Amino acid sequence: KEYMIPNGFSPNGDAINDLFVVPGLGYFENISITVFNRWGSLVYKSDNYQNDWNGNNMNNEELVDDTYYYIIDIQCYKKFQNFVVIKRK
Repeated sequence: KEYMIPNGFSPNGDAINDLFVVPGLGYFENISITVFNRWGSLVYKSDNYQNDWNGNNMNNEELVDDTYYYIIDIQCYKKFQNFVVIKRK
């Protein structure tokens, strides 16, 4: 079954679309995500992703509204690579 990974989210605290949620990930274990900015610098990483990325970097600072690139690796299944837009306003 193909995944419909969102290409954007709006972590602005309104409780609507505040997290980067990939439907269906709960059926798997050992999911990692790495997120890079447009210059290729690592801004977020989780080796046990639980659909809980809120648009902050690894120091828990808000990332600016922009396009970011992710790799989601579902161990022993599939790897997804694409972009996601953060837009708070």
